[in-house]
Amino acid sequence: MAGTAFEELCMLCETLAKTPSRNAKIELAARFLSKLNSPSEVSDAVRLIIGEASKDFTLNLGYSHLLKALTNITGVGEKGFLAEFGETGDLGETVRRLLEKGRRGVQQALVFRRPTIGEVAGVLREIAEISGKGAMAKKLRILESYLKRLTPLEAKYFTKNLVGEIRHGFGEGLMEEALASAFQASPEAVRNAHMVVGSLGRVGEILKEQGAGSLQSFTVKPLTPIRPMLAEPAQTLREALEEHHGRTLLEYKLDGARVQIHKHHSQIKIFSRRLTEVTKSLPEIVELAETFRGEDFVVDGEVVAVDQSGRVMPFQEVMKRYRRIIGVEEALSRIPTRIFLFDIVYLNGEPLLKKPLTERRQLLEKVAPYEFLTPQVEASNLEEAEAFFEEALKAGCEGVMAKRPSSPYSPGRRGKHWLKIKRQPEVLDLVIVAAQYGYGYRYRWLSDYYLAALNGGGGGGRPETLPDYIEALHGWRFRVVGKTFKGLTNAEIEALTERLKGLALETVGRTVIVRPEIVVEVGFSNIQPSPQYSCGYALRFARILRIRDDKKPEEADSLDRVKQLASKKLEG
Repeated sequence: MAGTAFEELCMLCETLAKTPSRNAKIELAARFLSKLNSPSEVSDAVRLIIGEASKDFTLNLGYSHLLKALTNITGVGEKGFLAEFGETGDLGETVRRLLEKGRRGVQQALVFRRPTIGEVAGVLREIAEISGKGAMAKKLRILESYLKRLTPLEAKYFTKNLVGEIRHGFGEGLMEEALASAFQASPEAVRNAHMVVGSLGRVGEILKEQGAGSLQSFTVKPLTPIRPMLAEPAQTLREALEEHHGRTLLEYKLDGARVQIHKHHSQIKIFSRRLTEVTKSLPEIVELAETFRGEDFVVDGEVVAVDQSGRVMPFQEVMKRYRRIIGVEEALSRIPTRIFLFDIVYLNGEPLLKKPLTERRQLLEKVAPYEFLTPQVEASNLEEAEAFFEEALKAGCEGVMAKRPSSPYSPGRRGKHWLKIKRQPEVLDLVIVAAQYGYGYRYRWLSDYYLAALNGGGGGGRPETLPDYIEALHGWRFRVVGKTFKGLTNAEIEALTERLKGLALETVGRTVIVRPEIVVEVGFSNIQPSPQYSCGYALRFARILRIRDDKKPEEADSLDRVKQLASKKLEG
C-alpha cells in the first residue's frame, strides 16, 4: 500500500494554524491520524506534526550551514533571505515565500513523485546519522538535493522540522487528545504511556499496531528509557517548606548530566535526559552498575565530572564525554566521572512509579552503596534547611532539591512535588556590544545580546569568529564573555531595540554591532573555561537583571574581574 503524501500532512498543519478552536484542532488531527496506513506512518506523522522528529535525533546543522543551504535553494543571497526572514520571523515560511516567487527549485519539484510521510522522516534520520570526516558537506548535499524535490509548502514544513519550530498551536497536550480520539483510547491512558515511553510517535505506533487495550498495562520496564521527572523552581527554602506542609526531603542539586541506568539480567544501558543512549560514553559507570544489587532495575541520577582529587568539575566536562564515543580510554583518564543516584523506578519485576519517595529511597539504598547516593536529609524547619543548603554550596553544588516525601514518580511531568532552590546568582556589570534579532514573536526585536567586559589589555590578531569581529570593531577595548536573551520583559526589549538601533555601527546577517554605551547588570550561575570566546571564559545561565543607566561603559566590570571570579569558583 502506497504511503500517505507528505503534502497532506503539510496541508493539515496549515489548517491547524488557522483553526482557533482547541476541540476543532483535535478533531482535525484525529481524523487525519486514523486514516494513515501503517504503525510506522502514524509514528512518523505524529513526530512531524509536533516537531518531535528534531528531538528524537540530533541533526547537528549549525545556523550558518543551514542558512547557506536555504539561500542556495531559494536562489537569493544571504541579504535577500534575511530581508524576507525579517518580514516573517519564520524560517519555514521564508523558504515557502521565496520559492513561490519563482526562485530555482520550484520547477524541479514538479517532475518528481510527491514524497510520502515516511520518506521525509527517513531523510531527516539519514541526515542525522551521517558522521565522521566530511559529515557536514554530506549533510548539506543531501539537504539541498532533497529540498529541490519539494514544493514550496512541503519545503516549509521540512524546514520547520529541521529547526524544530512548527508553531501552529498544536503541541504535545493536544496530540495526546488527538491520539486518544483517533484510536478510541482514554486520554489518561495515552498520557500515561507518553510519560513512560517518552515519545508520542511511539505511542501512536503502538495504538495503530496493538489497539487501545495495549496501553492499559503500560508501565516502566528495563532497557526502555522513560522521561525523567522534573522540578519547578522555588525562590526560597521557606517557600519549599510551606509548599510541602512543613516537611520536605532535601538533596544536593548537582551540576552534572541527568542519566537513568537500566539493568536487565547482565545487560546494562545508560540513557540521557533526552532518552539518548550514552552507554558507550560512560564505561566506568557501566562497570560500577554491574556491582549494584538487583537482577533488574531502573535508577535515576546525575553524572558529574571529577578531577583526580575527586572534586566536581564544570558541567561542560561531562558533556565532552557524552559527545565522545571513539577514544574512550583516553577520555576516561582525562575526564573521569562519578554517579550520584537519587531515585529508583523499577526493581526486580516491580514498577515503583506510584510508591512514595520515602519508600523508593529505602529501596534505592538496598541496591546501591551509600557513597553513590545523593546526600539527603529531612527538614522540618528553616534552620535545618538552611544548614543543609550551606553544606551543599560548600560541596560545590548549585543549590538543593526539595522533594515532597509522599511524591510518586511522574515521568516527564514538572510540578511542585519536586522543587529546586539555587544559590543567588553572581553579578557583573557588562556592556552590550552587539545584539541579534530574535525568533518567533521576537523576530522584529533585538533580543539576544552580546555581553562584554572591559579589556585591560591584549587582544588583536585576525578575527576568526563573529565575537572576534565585534571585539576588533571596538578596538579590542571590550571582550565578549557571554550572550543572553533572558531577563527583560517584552516592553523592555522593545524599548531597548529602539535604543540599540540608534547606536548601530554595522549589521552582519541578523546581528547588529552597536556603540558600547549601554551597561546592564547580569546575573549568572558560574563562569567556566570556554573556547567559544577568545578571552577563554563564558558566563553560564546569564540573564539581564536590569539596565544600568546610572553607569558609564568605563565603569563596567573588567576581564580581570571575570577571571578572578572564575578562579574563585574553580578553587571552591
